[in-house]
Amino acid sequence: MSKEKRLKNQKVAKKTVKETEDKSQYVFQEKKLDWDLNIRVRHELTKKQQKFLDIILDKKTNIVFLKGDAGTSKSYLTVLAGLKALNAKTQSSIIYIRSPLEVGRTIGHLPGEFSDKVNAYLTPLYDKLDELIPKSEVDMLIKSEQITGTIPNFLRGQNWNAKFIIVDESQNMSIPEMKVVISRYGKHSKLIFLADESQSDAKGNIEFMRYFDLFNNDTSKEYGIQCLSFGREDIVRSPILGYILDKIEGKYTPPEKELMFPQN
Repeated sequence: MSKEKRLKNQKVAKKTVKETEDKSQYVFQEKKLDWDLNIRVRHELTKKQQKFLDIILDKKTNIVFLKGDAGTSKSYLTVLAGLKALNAKTQSSIIYIRSPLEVGRTIGHLPGEFSDKVNAYLTPLYDKLDELIPKSEVDMLIKSEQITGTIPNFLRGQNWNAKFIIVDESQNMSIPEMKVVISRYGKHSKLIFLADESQSDAKGNIEFMRYFDLFNNDTSKEYGIQCLSFGREDIVRSPILGYILDKIEGKYTPPEKELMFPQN
């Protein structure tokens, strides 16, 4: 091969390499899970619950607002989806966020280090993890910081890329908390807000519902933002929980037999 032809071939090769280079914007991501979780599912899902799970795991979904009654498996399903995302290597880690608002009277400042104070609000996360994967795997994920928990007070300055973020008990979050959480959202992440509007410990209007109504439209769906609701039919915690909630909220309609034979 002549020198002239060899130089020509080298120029063509360089041009081909240059044209096929990845020109997309670089996005920093933490190391993905390099082993597979042994996930176990505890029960069959209702149609709405399966739809919720499918929507979360859809690659086009970015943010989800879910409202539903107690016992509808909101937290369980979202942690399940997060673990599936880790297994699929689509997200690098799970972040669990919960507002430090207490039910009823305040118990004052919690003792211990910062981690001890935060852990007091993370019990629901640990309960769901213990249901879904073996204890040894829970310990490994926590040790590698591929599952972490925090409160909204310490989120400013963070940027979430390729992370699965669960915001539990969102009905208790204030206007600044909701804003600081949603503004941390970065590329390739999934951000899930969970709320039960009937169990708000916050005074005044529920900020979560303002966001839910604001993004509950077709335009938001085009941006990968979904708003979903669970009803009484999705309660799986206990067969009597739906009846209890209806009685408390004055929505219970007695069956015909009970109307015919009232108890004195």
